[in-house]
Amino acid sequence: MAPRTVVLRENLSPDEDGWVFDGITLPEAYVNRSGIYYGLHLTFTPEKIILSLDQFSSNRILQADDQRLFIAASFAGLRFKDVSSRVNIEYIKRFLKAGLVLNRKHYWFYGHSNSQLRSRSCFLRQGASEEDIHARIMSLGDFGSIKSAAKLAKRIGLLFSSATLDWTLDPVHIRDIPDIEVDDTLFSDGCGLISRYLASLIARQKQVIFRQQRYTPAVFQIRYKGYKGVLALHPELDKKKDGQILFRKSMRKFKGVSDNTFSVVEHSAPYVYARLNNDIVTLLSALGVPNEILLQKLRSYLRWLFSVRASLDNALDFLSSVGEHDLAERVILEGLEDRKVQVEVTKALKKEFASFKKLENDKDKLRLLVHKSRFLFGVCDPYQVLEEGEVFVRVTMPRLGPQTIHSVPVMVVRNPCMHPGDCLKLRAVDKPELRHLVDCIVFASKGKHAAPSLSSGGDLDGDKFTVIWDKELVPPKIAEHFLYPAVPEKKKEKITRQDLAAHFAAYNSISMGRAASLHARWVRCRPDGAMSSECQQLNALYSKCVDGAIINIPEHLRTPPEPKEPFIVDIMRDEAKLFAQNWMANEENAEIVASVDSDAQTIRSLLTSDRISMTEFQVLQMVARIAQRSAIDIRTFFALMDFSALTAMQKRIVSDTFGMGYEENLTLWNSLMRSDLLNQSAFQRDLREPPLRLQRLYTTTNQGLSGFFEYLKRSLEHYKRRLIIIKTDDRFSAGIFIRGDIRWDEEHPVNDDIAVFAVTPTAGDSMSHYKATVSGYRLHCSDGVFQLYNNHIRDTWVFINRPPKESRFELQASIALQKISARTQKQVGRIQKTPIIGVEIHVVSNQDRVAQQIFDLRLERVPTEERLRSVAKAQPYVRNTLATVNWEKEPEGYKDFFLFSQSRTEEMLNEKTPDELDELLDFALIHHEETRAFWIFKALYTRHDTPPRIVAEWLLRYPDLVYSLLHSLLIDDIRQIPSPLESIRQPILDAVVLTANDAPAACIFALQKLRADISLLTFSQYADLLWTAANVIRTHDVVQDVLIQLDEQRGTSKGGEAIRYAHRQALQIAFERAEEAFEECPCDTQGRPTKQRTAPARVWIHAKKEKEAAEVETKDEGDKQPVHEMQTRERYESTLKHPLVVADVRVDKPFSARLHSHVRLAPASRPEKQTASWRREILDGIVTVSFRGHVEISLFHHPPSEYHSMEWSLYDCGSTATAKAKLEAIKRLYSEVYEACAFHEIITGSPVSSDAFAASTVTTQWEGFNPSQCDAINNSCGAGLSLIWGPPGTGKTTVIVKILELVLKKLDEGEQILMAASTHNAVDNVLERFAYQNSLHNWVPETSLIRAATDHSRVAEGVRKYTVDALLGGSPNDDPKLIRQAEKRIKEAKIVFSTCAGSGLGTLRKLNFSTVIIDEASQVTEAEALIPIVKGCRRATMVGDHVQLRPTLKNVPTAMRSAFGRKIEESLSNSGDADVSHLLEKAEWQQDASLFERLYVGPDTQALTKSMLDTQYRCSAELTRFPSIRFYEGRLKTGTDTSRLQQQLSSNSFPWHRNQSGAFIPHAFVQCSSPETPGRSVVNEGQAKVVAHIVELLLTPRLSYGNDNGILTIAVLTPYSRQVTYLKRLITSGVTVSTIDGFQGREADFVVFSTVRSNLSKHIGFLVDERRLNVAWTRARIARIIVGDESTLTHGRASVQRDTTSGGVVRDVVNELWKTAIDDCPKVTITLPDADVVGTK
Repeated sequence: MAPRTVVLRENLSPDEDGWVFDGITLPEAYVNRSGIYYGLHLTFTPEKIILSLDQFSSNRILQADDQRLFIAASFAGLRFKDVSSRVNIEYIKRFLKAGLVLNRKHYWFYGHSNSQLRSRSCFLRQGASEEDIHARIMSLGDFGSIKSAAKLAKRIGLLFSSATLDWTLDPVHIRDIPDIEVDDTLFSDGCGLISRYLASLIARQKQVIFRQQRYTPAVFQIRYKGYKGVLALHPELDKKKDGQILFRKSMRKFKGVSDNTFSVVEHSAPYVYARLNNDIVTLLSALGVPNEILLQKLRSYLRWLFSVRASLDNALDFLSSVGEHDLAERVILEGLEDRKVQVEVTKALKKEFASFKKLENDKDKLRLLVHKSRFLFGVCDPYQVLEEGEVFVRVTMPRLGPQTIHSVPVMVVRNPCMHPGDCLKLRAVDKPELRHLVDCIVFASKGKHAAPSLSSGGDLDGDKFTVIWDKELVPPKIAEHFLYPAVPEKKKEKITRQDLAAHFAAYNSISMGRAASLHARWVRCRPDGAMSSECQQLNALYSKCVDGAIINIPEHLRTPPEPKEPFIVDIMRDEAKLFAQNWMANEENAEIVASVDSDAQTIRSLLTSDRISMTEFQVLQMVARIAQRSAIDIRTFFALMDFSALTAMQKRIVSDTFGMGYEENLTLWNSLMRSDLLNQSAFQRDLREPPLRLQRLYTTTNQGLSGFFEYLKRSLEHYKRRLIIIKTDDRFSAGIFIRGDIRWDEEHPVNDDIAVFAVTPTAGDSMSHYKATVSGYRLHCSDGVFQLYNNHIRDTWVFINRPPKESRFELQASIALQKISARTQKQVGRIQKTPIIGVEIHVVSNQDRVAQQIFDLRLERVPTEERLRSVAKAQPYVRNTLATVNWEKEPEGYKDFFLFSQSRTEEMLNEKTPDELDELLDFALIHHEETRAFWIFKALYTRHDTPPRIVAEWLLRYPDLVYSLLHSLLIDDIRQIPSPLESIRQPILDAVVLTANDAPAACIFALQKLRADISLLTFSQYADLLWTAANVIRTHDVVQDVLIQLDEQRGTSKGGEAIRYAHRQALQIAFERAEEAFEECPCDTQGRPTKQRTAPARVWIHAKKEKEAAEVETKDEGDKQPVHEMQTRERYESTLKHPLVVADVRVDKPFSARLHSHVRLAPASRPEKQTASWRREILDGIVTVSFRGHVEISLFHHPPSEYHSMEWSLYDCGSTATAKAKLEAIKRLYSEVYEACAFHEIITGSPVSSDAFAASTVTTQWEGFNPSQCDAINNSCGAGLSLIWGPPGTGKTTVIVKILELVLKKLDEGEQILMAASTHNAVDNVLERFAYQNSLHNWVPETSLIRAATDHSRVAEGVRKYTVDALLGGSPNDDPKLIRQAEKRIKEAKIVFSTCAGSGLGTLRKLNFSTVIIDEASQVTEAEALIPIVKGCRRATMVGDHVQLRPTLKNVPTAMRSAFGRKIEESLSNSGDADVSHLLEKAEWQQDASLFERLYVGPDTQALTKSMLDTQYRCSAELTRFPSIRFYEGRLKTGTDTSRLQQQLSSNSFPWHRNQSGAFIPHAFVQCSSPETPGRSVVNEGQAKVVAHIVELLLTPRLSYGNDNGILTIAVLTPYSRQVTYLKRLITSGVTVSTIDGFQGREADFVVFSTVRSNLSKHIGFLVDERRLNVAWTRARIARIIVGDESTLTHGRASVQRDTTSGGVVRDVVNELWKTAIDDCPKVTITLPDADVVGTK
């Protein structure tokens, strides 16, 4: 007999690498009676490998294959002792790579479901080879487009997910439909639609039955082909014939599945109650639900469980609530006293108590059932009738059947949930269109965010949600939601089986467990619980590692303090645990005592229970059976029956069954339905859902108005719930719900027990016409008076009384309608002593508990008391002052010193040593005694024995002290810092610059005085001073003025070309940095950050090596007070360097700052007891270290002494990486000269010292290259610096690849090539082309090509395998251990590909390259081009097109001209004859001209060659003619084959003009005079409609021609982003719509250019830029169409200039380009679909 279990190996070794087992007697697989297959199961633990039998899940993979070929493998228990988790991962990877050999049969890793991944199990399958297995699994779907191993594993996992084979669904019954998306928000994620007919077929197939009746669920969770998600019932599909199932785009995870098996994973069901668990209780507590309420709910629940075996009512309730419906029916029919029934009930109770523990670790947990709740599938609103914040919840209610939860707030949450914002407080409303969706929750499909995504990042592909409408559990507070970001995917061009195996092996839940554990600990020690910042950050980390990612938990989150008091979850859990233990212990010996009820008592229990999972009709049927059995007169129980829950047919059956007479039949129908005052529409709209179960007590139709107060008194005395309806006229009726005991003729407090409801003919949403009372309201009822008021009768809401006898009416009413809603008051007007024409009083039976609960829903409105922000308001901090000093702990004499007068203080200072003065100054600044600090500092620097370094330290710590120093030094004729302080010249100048924000005028004046010292700085020191000014001065004009002042004081006019060049470039870089900082973080004129586009991060900062304690607690109040000893002299490594601080960054919030970012820290709050001298200390710094949750910042300013006890707002001012790299390049070029770049004279404009680098002549003709390309290649090989002008389509990339090939062949040992470009796209384009040619010719090994990038994600997918990250299997940014390996790889490479800016960063920063090639060189600034060139370059080639777009400098040119302009005006105002020629020259600098452009249009020099590629292969000569003449000196030729051009033009419906020979002309101008709409950006809606129609014409085949051109591309270009946005709304998908700038470097077959501008002023804005237009003109391959207003364009002006030739008269500058361009185009007229003719003026 075969064994059931076999041990294959014992005592596993972590480093074993073989799993071959022969001669094993295997357990025999079998299929049990239920058809469940039990197959081989492999279990790994450190002790042994066990082969056994276990149940195989049913899934599509196993159903379509031979299950005997599979083995399930489990690694959940594989954790080797005393080793890192990496060892376990590597063991699993080796096993999955090698596979399992069992009796000479090889089993390979095959796949797993997503749940198997989490449980660490997978399937192995027998196969000939790993390739065979991979091909088999990949053939099951079209997975080729998936580039992420994690994503591919998920998609394949759908085939492995457990699902029952239901039937084969013919694809003719399905149809794909788009998702519901609004402004890029996806609302229908995973939710499709199904017809009622098909849903009922599936229900029959799966035998969905509830209480012996067929049940058609409203929601099915399914798997079909490559689709995954849920299908919601949609009856409208039954009326159509084009699809019984509609799948959303988001449901399709992959294509190409031939198997038509339709599998149902789960479906919606009635009576699935929700439960409160640890997570939900934690969040409710944080959201203001009192602990007393939570404990009360628990104790009520436990009492309920305790009474189950002794109470028929509670037994039925319990069994129905836990899904034991059949057992509940047995209890009814056989009685609770039946022994067999008692045993089954006890089993159900034991199961409930067993659920108090987690199965996997036996830990206690909460699992508290809530009756006013459900656990429901979520679906989307297909009709978009729900507004944002609304939900539709219709559930099957005990005895009532399907009922809509209406007019009450509901709490919705998805597990697991750790953030208070996961608890959504939504408004349940009724929408008739959605009533077919029962036992599910329908979310709105409009708004800013999809509600499911806000709750733990949920979606609608099968997620279930806890929905609670219990008034006491709906939280009074709501928290700001956490927007769960998508986890970035690691992509790879081709995913292998080993990649999938590695993904499986590397998955672990350890990080997730750590985050959850820490969250639970922080919750218990923070007063705000889950709202604490620590908990919110851990929630963000937890969400990152849900899919198995390993996270790094920041240090500040790892050690929570011990809790000071028990947490509510622990209290509840312990109480539940103790109860369960006592119950289980007592149950062993307890004798079950159940009351023996008579059948009459049983009937009463049935009719009074509101929790039996039956409809009212089913209950009445059951009651009829019992009554018939015992001959009980059923009519005696009519008062307990809810006839309003019956359908008309059911009422007739009940009437016949019970033999009802006329009077009894009157009670069968809801009295409100027969109201004489409410019309049917008002009833349907406002009062039907949920259906009120009422009996009419009084109506004026029968009893008259005079009887109102009599019946009012009767309703108050005999009933506890009443509805009074009054009617004043056809325009207005009102309902008043009154609950509770109300005493007659007394002022009775009603608090929140009354609600007033207005009914108007035009009422829309009933919620706006409904208002409940709150605490403080009172009601006075007496003979002749009904008065509802708030605290005092002067604040009366409703007043009904008998008017004076002389009145002609019997009752009148006054109602403050504004208390209901402003809309009601606006619609109705005033109700003031208005006659009442009708009254009704309806009551609820005191015995009908269900009716009472439905009535109470009208009053269960939970107002939101507070909205909790995820970032709490910063609290004031304590600022150090002399008042906070404990003088007893300070040195003797300190107190007297700081209280004496200035003269006495100065006398004491003369007696102090430098060290004592140093200590006094430290104390003064710590406590913000600035005035005395100046006295002390003066005494310090005037002493001859004070080291200058100490003076420098204090200047940088408190820069304002510099003015005291300068006042003493620069006296009389002294204009230079004297010795010995000249050694700290730069710190002095730094201090002056650091004061510019608070004292701009003083700063400028000081810089003027220090002209000599500024001129004596080395260039490197001067560049650093510019850098400091650009980063620390926050006011726009001030930073410009300081930079100009520094440049002016530097005085470089007498220097050589090299120094002038270096200063010009350094100044421009400083301006660029300052402009970027201001754009990213705008500041007001006081230098304070203004409101930003995104809120700044909030952080706490501390020194990198902070002392262990900076605060102690006082014994009496526990207030934290600063301790001077711990803060004094907190010196950094060197205070002459920038101080370094650490910021703990919240990981749950967006944080844009990265390594090299310029950040600005501003106090998030003001100090307590703010003094007049306080000023907001704002700190600027550069991020030097950055990883998740932790950044280190090198500050320009020293922080205030109490900085570590302050919370700071951190603003991102942009990256400094590129600017710093450019500045370092300039410094290196100036200082190292030839060592930096062999042709430095050419760059700086200096005289060339020799002809050593004169270009040599090479005349090789290369096959496949045209003459101009050959010239360019030869020139590049023969010159030190070669420039290649490459117009669009002339083969620039092909030429670059050839140059790389030739240079490689001549490369000396140890030399490297740097291939750089302006953008990542340009770099990757060259790399891709070179790699392809290299694969054909084997010039260098593939490993000799390196793609260097600091951000791996910016690299194109096709070349990512060349990145350092891909080669090393990880990023050096994430793993510092890989840095050296990365440097080694790059040093060994022959060609390194990088952006120009990237070549000065990271591992490339210190490397040199002998040869540099720059593509798109005309699109980078001059300084950026220098970054690669100054890296020891001996030979360089620059390729570009300087008549296309220049480098983007945004506002820099304007800013520099403005700054120089102010300086010129200042100089002229000071002296009318001042020489400002040098300033005028600088103001005219072309800052956006590239190095390529400057050199190409400049004079020829030695060692510099210039070439032009003159043959383009992109388009026809017709399209090339105008750009060639206008931009390319008429030299551009055409090498394009245009043989198919006419066919391509004729294949569409656009009305192209023909030339004299009858050929189509491939370009056109369409006149459109529609006016533009100005704004921050410009839009022209009329022109956009014309463009959209043109696109339709291009896409529409011409009737007389066939279309065999394949897919032709269309691009719509425009200068304005706002026009792009509008065009995208009109134009079909598949057509590219882009700005001109965004389309540079790309091309399309047809280009439609929307010019936008059309105005009476003839302003054409961006259209004046010839380079931008050249880009638009040269993008088309086949044809170009321009749409615009000819009058505006041909007379267009972009600016106003001063005409110096006409006496200084201001004139318009008219752009002549457009007239020439439009004259070159044939004019085309088109007719829009609405018959408007476009194309005529």
